[in-house]
Amino acid sequence: MAESNVKLRVDARDAVNALQQTNRASQKLNTTLQTTSKRAGTATANIQRFGISFRSVVGPMVALTGALTLTNRYLNTFGKRQADLKVLETQLQRIGAGGSKQLEELRAAADSLGDATLFSQDDFIQSFNILSSFRAIAVESFTEVSSVAADIAQVMGSDVKSATVQLAKALEDPKRGLTALSRSGITFNKAQTETIKKLVDSGKLLDAQALILETIKGQYEGAGKAAGKGFAGALDLLGENAEDAAEALGKGLEPAATTAATALAGVFEQISKIPAPAGQAALQIGLITTAVIALKKAVD
Repeated sequence: MAESNVKLRVDARDAVNALQQTNRASQKLNTTLQTTSKRAGTATANIQRFGISFRSVVGPMVALTGALTLTNRYLNTFGKRQADLKVLETQLQRIGAGGSKQLEELRAAADSLGDATLFSQDDFIQSFNILSSFRAIAVESFTEVSSVAADIAQVMGSDVKSATVQLAKALEDPKRGLTALSRSGITFNKAQTETIKKLVDSGKLLDAQALILETIKGQYEGAGKAAGKGFAGALDLLGENAEDAAEALGKGLEPAATTAATALAGVFEQISKIPAPAGQAALQIGLITTAVIALKKAVD
């Protein structure tokens, strides 16, 4: 009986010691967790402060980048259209059909055709530029020829410029041009072909051109404008009007942008003359300085 009591007391003491050790371990774990929680809270607060600072820096940068992107788009649209019109103006003067009135009429015709078809105003201005290089095609026919070219392009799945070149070659030299048109799927029957050749031989080129256009219209007329209707046409018109708006905004920005571009060109010219080692060192210093300033603002 005494041995049993002794053994029981020993077992109880061991159990108490084990419980005390477990309690001490639990207290240490709790202390560790509390310390970790405090550190995590501090880190979270620092991250939140950094996030606020970062957003305060990045927000204006994003807005500025967006504004510069839009400005660049406006200026690019205006610059491209201005360049195409300058080419057309020069070509019209070269063939003796210059004048602001003629240029404006063709610009308005290109705008109208661009709105009515799935092709753009730019496509038709470039079509006019192509036609101006063919001396046998009168300026008064440019709009009609480009419209027929758009019909061909819509049916054939090509572009206005390619169709304009093909059609202009046939109008410039009907005898050889008819063969090329036939190979691409634009057919003329034997009677039409003979009539066109006789008109050319008798010096009636304009009549031969008119017959060619009428024959092609019989096969393709209205295809371009038909494609420009419905949902596809509405989306295309939206894009056309957006481009017109971009051109107008770019025109307003053009004076200041031209001055700035000229000034920057001078600066870059001077930079390009700096010896390579010195230029690289200056660039590295500039990049490091910019990075330090940006980081300091973000942290503060």
